[in-house]
Amino acid sequence: MRLEHIEIENRQISWGMTIRDLKLLFSDKQLYENENKFSRSKTLRFKIDSLWGINCNSCEFSSPSYDRLINRFQIYLGPMVMDLDSLMNTLDGIFGQRISDSRGENRGSGSVIRNCQWKFDNCDAGVSIYGSERMENGASNSGMLYFYLTDLKLIHKLYSPELIRKSQILESHIAHTDIDKKIFRLSLKQKRYWDHETKNYPGFDVDYISMALNGLFKRDLLNAPSVLRNLLKENEICIFKDPVTSESYIANKRECCSLSESKEVYWHNMLPAKGSGFCTLSIGSFRIDDEHSRPETEGIIRELEKILNLIVECHEDYDC
Repeated sequence: MRLEHIEIENRQISWGMTIRDLKLLFSDKQLYENENKFSRSKTLRFKIDSLWGINCNSCEFSSPSYDRLINRFQIYLGPMVMDLDSLMNTLDGIFGQRISDSRGENRGSGSVIRNCQWKFDNCDAGVSIYGSERMENGASNSGMLYFYLTDLKLIHKLYSPELIRKSQILESHIAHTDIDKKIFRLSLKQKRYWDHETKNYPGFDVDYISMALNGLFKRDLLNAPSVLRNLLKENEICIFKDPVTSESYIANKRECCSLSESKEVYWHNMLPAKGSGFCTLSIGSFRIDDEHSRPETEGIIRELEKILNLIVECHEDYDC
């Protein structure tokens, strides 16, 4: 079963809409935009009084970017005006059978005494009831309803074509050429950016998952060309040049990312303390994970500094 849309104040909100669409749809409302200055997501919140007979305070919608669809939203529940069992029965009547129902006894404001979830073919839904009311967004909330888009086919259809096109062009440029490259061997196997998400999409090819989620969240990550997939080992990184465009790229066995002067590079070296230590290197959306303080990391950094014409500082701390 699919949950295609939700109606709020006689206006239909469907998966596929953007923040800009909502601003037009609710232009008569006082809109609160991007309230969390530390969040990279684009958000839009406005007040509502009720939904399905449930007392509410406001609803908030989130998107990775203004030109991307809303992929999650939440509805803040006002003070409870019906008992908890009645609330759950109301939601069961709308959503169907729950897939989970967890309970807690802690009545503190930071706790959750009830969390129930429902699963649809295109999204997940849930409700969390707080141990006591919380002041959020200038209102006293007793809990929240939340929705998260899982429709990989929709995401892939909307946002993968451009990444696929770029991957195919790069593939054609280096398929039959001895490319200019440098290979760095690390101590750890390198993963796709979305490796941890693949278990949430059984039955889908890993490249399909990567292209969909990269298209929605990480637009600079491409599939690694097949020549590199065949050449590189699991623990190797390659910096190479497109022989046609002379553009430089960094790749592991599965993904690659172009190197341009606008790329931001972050180098974190965490020394052993309570933990064993680790190193993380981020180039745009491309990520390298390895053991701490290895000379191979410095070799990658020196090469990136030459290509990007910048100095990369090492942020060092302890793995506590």
